[in-house]
Amino acid sequence: MSLKPTIFIPIEIKPREFVGKVLIAAEAANRGARVYLGTKPGVNLAASKVNGGVYLYKDMTLLSLMSKIKNWGHAFVVLDEEMGPADEDLELSYRTRFKEELAPYVDKVLLISRDHEEPLKKSSHLLHEKSVVTGWARTDLWRKELRVIYSDKVNLIKKKYGDFILISSDFGVTSEEKMNLFIADVINSDIPEKDKKMLIERWHQSFDAYKDFLKALKNILKENKNIPHIILRPHPADDQQAWHQEFEGFKNIDIIYQGDISEWLEASKGLIHRGCTTAVESVLLDKPTAFYNGSSSFIKDALPRQVSTIVNNQNELYSFMIQVKDGYKLSDSLRKCIDNKIYFPPGFSYQLIAKELLTLPLIPIEPVPFTLQERIQSILGGFIKNVKKNKKNEITSIAPTSQKIPGGIKAAEVDDILAKLKFSNLRASEVYKDVIKIESK
Repeated sequence: MSLKPTIFIPIEIKPREFVGKVLIAAEAANRGARVYLGTKPGVNLAASKVNGGVYLYKDMTLLSLMSKIKNWGHAFVVLDEEMGPADEDLELSYRTRFKEELAPYVDKVLLISRDHEEPLKKSSHLLHEKSVVTGWARTDLWRKELRVIYSDKVNLIKKKYGDFILISSDFGVTSEEKMNLFIADVINSDIPEKDKKMLIERWHQSFDAYKDFLKALKNILKENKNIPHIILRPHPADDQQAWHQEFEGFKNIDIIYQGDISEWLEASKGLIHRGCTTAVESVLLDKPTAFYNGSSSFIKDALPRQVSTIVNNQNELYSFMIQVKDGYKLSDSLRKCIDNKIYFPPGFSYQLIAKELLTLPLIPIEPVPFTLQERIQSILGGFIKNVKKNKKNEITSIAPTSQKIPGGIKAAEVDDILAKLKFSNLRASEVYKDVIKIESK
C-alpha cells in the first residue's frame, strides 16, 4: 500500500458543491494526494480511522466537529461557502460565523475574494493571520473553459424542455414550519442578542418576500398565455412541497430540483431571482437576468442584484418574461463590478485551494481501511432511514438529506468529470456508501 498525503472533503449540499469539490480533489490527487470525497457521515468515519491528514469544510460554526477533527489528528481548513457574492452584510456574517475563540481549531482560512479580508480581520485577528485569498471552485465553473462539464446534460435539458425561463428561489422559507425551524436555530445559537434579533427579522422578511413573489407569479400565469415556459428551481433549504402545492394545476410551469443549477441555467433563455449567487453566473453566460424587488421591505442589495435588471412589480416581471431573447451581452462596467467582488486568479481557484491544502504539514499514510461490516451497515442504515422518512410528512430539518444529497455520491459521476477535464491519470473508486476515493492510478 502506498503512503500519500490524505485529504478529506465532505459534501453537504451536492447540487451546489459537488462539481467544484471534485475539481479540488482531482487537482490534489494530481499533485500526489489521496482524497476522500463524500457525505459528511462517511467522510467523518474515514477521518476518524487515521491521523495526519487535512479536512476541508464549508464553515466553522460547528465546534463539536472541529474539536473531533483536531482530536483525530488532522488539520482543519475552512472555506465558508455560505458567504459568497450574495452575502449583503459580510461584517455580520463574519461576526456570527468566525469567532476568535475558535481560532485554535483552525489551521487555515481560505477566502473567496479580497473584500473578505477586512471583515475577517475585524472579527478575529488570529483567523485573519491564517487566511489566504484563493477564490472559490464554484466560480471556476462559470468560466467558459470548464463549461464542457455540463454540455451533455445541457443538451438533454434543451431537448426535453425546449425554451424556458429559469426561476431560482433564494427564499429559504416557503412555509411557516420552515421559518419556525430557522428561527429556533437562531434562538438556540450563542450569537449576540442584537444579531439574533436582526436574523429573526430577516427570516420574517424573507417569508413575506416569498409570499409577494408567489402572488405575482400566480397572477401572471393565470392571466397570460404568451409567456415562455417556466422552470422554477427551489432552494436546497426550501420546503419544496410548498412550491408543488402552490402551483398544482398550473400548466406552464414545472417545479424541478435536479442536478446542478449551472446546467439548467445554461439551457435556459434567462433567469429571474431574488438575490442568489447564480445571478452572477447568469450574466457571465450572457443570459438576461432579472431581480424581483416586489413590495417586500427585504432587499438583498448585494452583487447579484447589482448586476441584474430590476423588476419592481408584477407588470414589470411580465414585461421581462415576454422580452427575454438571445443577444444579451455583459457590459464592461458590470464585468468590472463582478471582478471587484470575486477573485478570478490567473489559473483556477481549485488549483490554488489544492495547493494550499498540501502546504500544511501532512503525514503520508496508507489508504483508510473500511471493514465489510461497516459497508453493509452503511447500506442498511440508509435503507432504514429512507423507510422511516417516507412514513413522515412533517418538516423536521432545515434541509432533508434527499434535498442535500439527491442520488448519493457515485464514482461514475466523478469519473465523468475527470474524463471531461482529461485527468486520465486519476481513478475514482467507491470505498464506502457515498464516499469516493480519488488518487493517481
